[in-house]
Amino acid sequence: MKKSKKKKLIAEAKPALAAKKEQQKYLIWLGVVVAVIAIVQYAQTITYGFALDDYSAIIENHVTTNGIHAIQTIFKTTYRFGYPIQGDELYRPIPKSIFAILWSVFGENAMPFHLFNVLLYALTGFLLFTTLCKFLPDKIYLSFAASVLFIAHPIHAEVVANIKSVDEILSFLFFIISLSTLYKYLSDGKIKWLLLTLVLFFAALMSKESSITFLVVYPMVIFFFTKNTLRKIWSTTAWLLIPVLIFLLIRSRIVGAYSYPSMADNMLFATKDILERKATAIYILGLNLKLLVFPSQLTFDYSLKQISIVGIGDWKFIISFAVYAALFIYALINLKRKSLLAFGILFFFITISISSNIFIYIGTHMAERLIYVPSFGFCFAVAFLIDYFLKERLIDKTETVKAFFISHKKASAVLLIVVVLFSIKSVSQNKIWQNNLTLYESGIIASPESHRTHYYLGNYLLKKDYLAALKEPEKSKVVSRAFNELRKSVEIYPGMSDVWLQMGNYFSNTDKKDSAIWYLKKAIEVQPSLATAHNNLGAVYFGQLDLNKAIEELRIAIKLDPAYHDAYKNLGSAIATAGKFEEAIQYFKNALEIDPNNAETNYYLAITYESMGNMKMKKFYMDKASALDPQYK
Repeated sequence: MKKSKKKKLIAEAKPALAAKKEQQKYLIWLGVVVAVIAIVQYAQTITYGFALDDYSAIIENHVTTNGIHAIQTIFKTTYRFGYPIQGDELYRPIPKSIFAILWSVFGENAMPFHLFNVLLYALTGFLLFTTLCKFLPDKIYLSFAASVLFIAHPIHAEVVANIKSVDEILSFLFFIISLSTLYKYLSDGKIKWLLLTLVLFFAALMSKESSITFLVVYPMVIFFFTKNTLRKIWSTTAWLLIPVLIFLLIRSRIVGAYSYPSMADNMLFATKDILERKATAIYILGLNLKLLVFPSQLTFDYSLKQISIVGIGDWKFIISFAVYAALFIYALINLKRKSLLAFGILFFFITISISSNIFIYIGTHMAERLIYVPSFGFCFAVAFLIDYFLKERLIDKTETVKAFFISHKKASAVLLIVVVLFSIKSVSQNKIWQNNLTLYESGIIASPESHRTHYYLGNYLLKKDYLAALKEPEKSKVVSRAFNELRKSVEIYPGMSDVWLQMGNYFSNTDKKDSAIWYLKKAIEVQPSLATAHNNLGAVYFGQLDLNKAIEELRIAIKLDPAYHDAYKNLGSAIATAGKFEEAIQYFKNALEIDPNNAETNYYLAITYESMGNMKMKKFYMDKASALDPQYK
């Protein structure tokens, strides 16, 4: 090639490169706008404390509070392992490992946990927009509107404001990043991008099980947004089966066999037959869609009987079914012509399928956090309609941010109104997550028919730490209100064994031990398999030195929950008091296998060895106890 011709080509290429850089610059700034909206809406949550499930996953979970050293254990156990709970069928090692790392650095300071959620959410908004722009280079406004609506939607308040729900954020974030690597693979065919896509999909699965629905979304994205052949789509999707199979194999070995949730957790099991169960599930899907359209009445809990059970002849079911059927039929009819509205509808259907209770039953029937990922499909569809009906002109690929909004005045005006309304609601809804008391008080107002909201509030008001800060007569009033709330809970759902358990726990810390025994026995009567009730009853008997009954109840607790640290510790104490030191030592050691950093258990082992005259072992465990907790020095 002649030098003159080469120079000419270079000279012609420079404006194109400059234009491309300018376009990338303004797209980045638009992405920053999306991220800023997220930060503005949720900045206040950084000052909040721990609330609700944060306790079982973090602050009261002895595995998580073991910090970074617990990560190996976290990947080998269920999500709530380390907290006295039965029936845990979740496996989410990545979010729990992050909690452990943050705990190692910051301890009980909730601020870094909340800050992490907010920053991840902002990053999600930024990457969602930039990733959509890759697949839809000629639909920049659609990509922007969909991203802004998603980030601003108030139904996400629970996910961002509740620390535990970082599992939802991580799942979707890993998926978005994997779409970027998938795009690169489809563009240049380099295997490294496919391998990275598989790794990121696996990370999404290890963050939340419902990420398995993305297996269907990937080929749908390729079909709608690229010109690849069906053969290419299926060959690419086949590779994505690898992380799914690996995840399912690991999960099955750790979680074990599936068991149906209780009626207290999933109200669908209060239905009389399968038809009523499915009709109610579809009605709940209708409620989810209603919340996406009109997120005016949000709450953290929708337990029995806040939502009514319906049959196939009920108008609530009929309307819900008709709306969903119409949407599904529209999507199928317009699938072949790759309608973007159809994409939004199908994304919603696919990603909500797991939590819908239509195909499988999960641990709850309705929760706003479960709509987090599906809500993108809704937001994408709404953004498409705004862009379609209010389109003014095509966007120049070299436009500035200012020109971008000026060229879409009508659409931007509508979008601004919606975002402002959404943001006002989001900021308002965030406030209920300040702490457990503000959360539970809000539940009584927003979900007065829920048995759980009354239980949560009553249980919180009876907490020793809360009552300790009160003086009479205020303390008596609070206790009276707590029992009123707990009684309302069992009036709504008599099978709520935890209510009786908490009443028993309260009296076990008073001189009314007979009342404690009565309530704990009532909890066992309602749910004989409740290990916590057997353990706590055994502890009350032990306090009365009724060792035979104490040992009997504690053995039952261990049989029901072999990973119950407190039951082993209490049983060791009871057996040691009976003079059987060798047997007691074994139970203390069993407890330490579950929670090796429990200072009290190490202390009990030390004094048991002292009773046996083994001063060497006494010193060994006393030193461990004092190192873990200075009160044992």
